[in-house]
Parts: sequence; structure tokens; C-alpha cells
Amino acid sequence: MKRLKVDFADFAITAIIFDHVFVESLNPHKTAHELTREEVERLSNEKKRPVGVKDLVRALKISRDQASRKLRTAAAAGTISRTNRPEKGNRKLYVAASAPRFAPDPEKLFQELKIIKGRVRFVHPITGKEIEYRREPK
Repeated sequence: MKRLKVDFADFAITAIIFDHVFVESLNPHKTAHELTREEVERLSNEKKRPVGVKDLVRALKISRDQASRKLRTAAAAGTISRTNRPEKGNRKLYVAASAPRFAPDPEKLFQELKIIKGRVRFVHPITGKEIEYRREPK
């Protein structure tokens, strides 16, 4: 019987392809907090900065009170986080928390697994770009 050998690059490729599918299948009905996280992530990526109430008002065409409530409850749930410190009169800015994962992030796991020496290289299965993980210097 021939054994199948799986290396770290195989794990990384599998995680990239299937992680989103597994997360979605375990949680097909997104909560309001998760929907707010996705919107904050989209807006933040689009604008290349943290987002505030006005950004959500414009994007979702909702009232300022509704946008504030969405941001406040999503922050309390941990799906978004505040980026600036509270000061009198300042506007609150948010970024999305990391999306939920089924499998560990391959790059973070690579940094933790000291047993893997050198580097790991593979082609991203969706974008076709070459990916390389190297040990971060301490």
C-alpha cells in the first residue's frame, strides 16, 4: 500500500480553497453583527481607511441613529473594533475584525510551527500568484 504524503503547502492550498466554504456551511444565516462586519470591511477596503457612521449612512441609506446602533452592537459583539481612542467630540472609526475561520490561517500557523524549516512556496489556487512563507525574524 502506497502512502500519501501531504506537506504544508498542500495544507495551505486546501485551507485557501475550502475555509470559506466550511465557515459558510456551519453558519448559513449571518447575524446582523456579521453583516455589519462585512459592510465595514468592504467600505474600509474601498476607502483605504477606517469607517465611521457617515460612511455607513451613505452606503446603506439608513439614518444616523440606525448606523450608530449597528456599529455599536457589532463592536460589542466583537465583529468590528474601534481604531481611535475616545476623546470628547471625536468621531468613532472602525475596522472589521478578522473573518471567522474553520482552519487556522496558513501563514500564521507556519510562523508557529518551528518544525518546518526554511520556507514554503506554492501557487495560490485562485489568483495564480506565487505565495511564499518565511520565518519571521525575532
